[in-house]
Amino acid sequence: MKQIIKALKFLILLCLLLFKSSGMNAEQVDSNYISTLTSKFSKVTLEDVAQNPHGYSVDSVINKLREMDAEYTASHSKVLIRLNDEYTINKYLNLFIESDGADVRVLRTLANSGAPWVIPDMLELFNEDLIQAQTHTNSGQYQYYGLSGSAILVTRGIILKAPEFSDEIREWNEGIKFRGAENLNEAHDQYLKWWEINKAAFEAEDYAKVVPLENITVADAPPTSPVQGVAEIIEEATAPEVANEESAEVVLAEPLKEDVEQSSNWVLWLIGAVVIVGGIGLAVRRKS
Repeated sequence: MKQIIKALKFLILLCLLLFKSSGMNAEQVDSNYISTLTSKFSKVTLEDVAQNPHGYSVDSVINKLREMDAEYTASHSKVLIRLNDEYTINKYLNLFIESDGADVRVLRTLANSGAPWVIPDMLELFNEDLIQAQTHTNSGQYQYYGLSGSAILVTRGIILKAPEFSDEIREWNEGIKFRGAENLNEAHDQYLKWWEINKAAFEAEDYAKVVPLENITVADAPPTSPVQGVAEIIEEATAPEVANEESAEVVLAEPLKEDVEQSSNWVLWLIGAVVIVGGIGLAVRRKS
């Protein structure tokens, strides 16, 4: 019995030592190294941190970043989001939703993170309501367009900064207009179509395969549900042509009907004239 108690005490002591040593490792992460991460936050990857020249563990670096984030500014949050830290991502998503996208600090932190894995969460906040300028007490000094409008701005910022995307994606994204409700509504529709085409690449976290909306063809589309997105785009592009053809048919058909009516009326008048002339001739013959 005494041996069992000693063994339990030893295990407890060992656990305490391990816990303490892990805490010490987190504290020993040099602040200068953290500064190098924040200075290039939009290009930081987990692989970079795992292969850092100081031999820090990823957990130690993340714990240090969390400590500094709580104590200082949100610049550390952007690094944590870039490192796909679930705790920090959920923290900012909740803050974003709670403020209806009106908290400028939260919006900028998410938009400047350059983390493409946040885009699916943003697209879930897109709604079908028409985007309009609104008033919100937390909107600061920028024009506020509701939760959906703010989610569009975050999506735009992430695409511009994420190194995982190609230059073609960024060029396409820069071509989308975002100022004003009308442009935001157009951007809303474009992003949803873009998402349907690239959903499989996002789910596989293969961001190199993400393509801009303007380069999409039926051959490029994956064989799953995103094909419907391509079909809808094709239908929308061809719909005006079908309408023009129908209107052309109507224009061609109407004069044809008038010509038939005019020719039939002329024949009737001719027959009537012949009948009248024939009647007059018959009457004159009887009198004679």
